[in-house]
Amino acid sequence: MSKRLLVIIMTILLTILIFAPFASAADVTLTLSTEIAIVGDSITAAGTADADTWVSIKVLNEDQNIVFFDAVKAGADGCYTKTFPVPDVAEGILTIVAGYGDNVAVRTLTIGTPTSQVSLNLSAYTGLVGDSITATGTADADTWVSIKVLDEDQNIVFFDAVKAENDGNYSITFTIPDVPAGILHVIAGYGPVVATKNLTVSEEGAVDECFIATAAFGSKFEPSVALLRAFRDKYLLSNTYGNAFVNFYYQNSPPIAAYIADNDTLKLGVRVILAPIIGIVYLLFHPVMMSIVVGLILLISMIGIMKKRQLSIRQ
Repeated sequence: MSKRLLVIIMTILLTILIFAPFASAADVTLTLSTEIAIVGDSITAAGTADADTWVSIKVLNEDQNIVFFDAVKAGADGCYTKTFPVPDVAEGILTIVAGYGDNVAVRTLTIGTPTSQVSLNLSAYTGLVGDSITATGTADADTWVSIKVLDEDQNIVFFDAVKAENDGNYSITFTIPDVPAGILHVIAGYGPVVATKNLTVSEEGAVDECFIATAAFGSKFEPSVALLRAFRDKYLLSNTYGNAFVNFYYQNSPPIAAYIADNDTLKLGVRVILAPIIGIVYLLFHPVMMSIVVGLILLISMIGIMKKRQLSIRQ
């Protein structure tokens, strides 16, 4: 074997020995036991790294100063876990860094005073995957409010936190994640102080087309149908009983709606039946008009009563 060939082989072997560990290095991962906490809470950082390697855990404040540092050795399976207390820092965002060298994973931890009271409203109580939903409400002024969205198996599919303003109002917008059709539970608050609303995720096309009103009026864009849809979102889907009714309606209305859609006489009959309901719903969304109508009804009733009294007196 020539010296040149021997040098080439040795160079290749040395290159493999030097760079093989880097090529096979596992990316460090990191999860936190919670995303929002207060000073003194215990936080567990867990994840994976290279087997039998030391993983440093650094906690940085908003000025990028290290407020906590420790290290933990990953097991033979590459898993590591480390529990640490939230240090005495001001409210804000802490940055948690786990890893070694350039191989690190980063998560944020919100530090704040938990609210003692919270309310929650959603911009819509039904939608499709990808729709934007705005959660609004009130809490203690200048306190952090966590927003969690759970699927039907109680798995967290969205998490974030928002700080209430000086007047206690908060607002945060999230996107309905890619989940199967069903009920999502939106929870706002911290610890035992929470408010909960249900969000119905429908299949594509199932949000409007299964309504009997759509079949009766011929289009989901008809003003009457849009009004009933708004009533569903604001009033029915904002409570447990309304959600149960809507779910039952979704499951049983399609064959009825299909039957109505093929019969002009039934369409007319359903529109007549729905007319007073639509009128009441309209008044619910227009309180001034409702006050006028109620006032007129009372006035007419009083006039009728007075006429009856006058007739009885004359007799």
